[in-house]
Amino acid sequence: MRFLKLFKWYELVYFGICCAILISLSIIFHSNWIIIINALLGLLTSFLLSKAIVWGNIVGIIQLFFYIYLSAQNAYYGEVISCAITSLPIYIATFITWFKNKNEGQVKINNKYNYKEFFIAIAIMFALSFGLYYMLRAFNTADLIISTVSLCLACFKGYLQVRRSELNFVVSLLNRIITLVLWLNFVLHGSLSYIPTVATYAIYFTLDVFGLIVWLKLKNKQQSEKSSEVPFEINAEQQKEKNQQTQEEKGE
Repeated sequence: MRFLKLFKWYELVYFGICCAILISLSIIFHSNWIIIINALLGLLTSFLLSKAIVWGNIVGIIQLFFYIYLSAQNAYYGEVISCAITSLPIYIATFITWFKNKNEGQVKINNKYNYKEFFIAIAIMFALSFGLYYMLRAFNTADLIISTVSLCLACFKGYLQVRRSELNFVVSLLNRIITLVLWLNFVLHGSLSYIPTVATYAIYFTLDVFGLIVWLKLKNKQQSEKSSEVPFEINAEQQKEKNQQTQEEKGE
């Protein structure tokens, strides 16, 4: 019950509707059970992370294995590599970081940004893109350019996620668009069973917008609570000094 208090009733209703949509599409287009589980786990992961809930990272790790299998089946080796060498370590690092900086199950959002660090991370991402491009080409990756960009954005999003920054949702929105193009291209070539996967990433897009709004509100709330604690601490210190002064006067 304490966990459910982290959610508004309309958020749970929205999540239920999204699950119903994905299951219905899966039945209509005869998707296999791996596609269905991947879609539902991915939806749950995005929903929990959008609410800044620490345990969403564990669900994300489980979902990765299903996504890796689906990507490998369709020669999207860029996605496979992204999950194996970036997404999995990122989820683990994010879970550890968030767990150390949580309050009642939700992560404490970082409000101290080192913009120099951000620019360095962006520069490294661009530098890595060339190496990733040739690596993916060696694996005969389908949609090579798109896969390379998707992998770079996934790395940068992961960095922001570990740093507990709400900006991770901005980068995620860009990556969702690219991922949608990847899977939509596959559907347009006749594999209608992947329509639930496309629908999943369309829903992810809305959840990223939702997550950005939630994190900004949560950030303001946490800052307000922190600032309200400062006067209390000051007053407590002043009261302590006043008591010491009174005792000294009595001693005299």
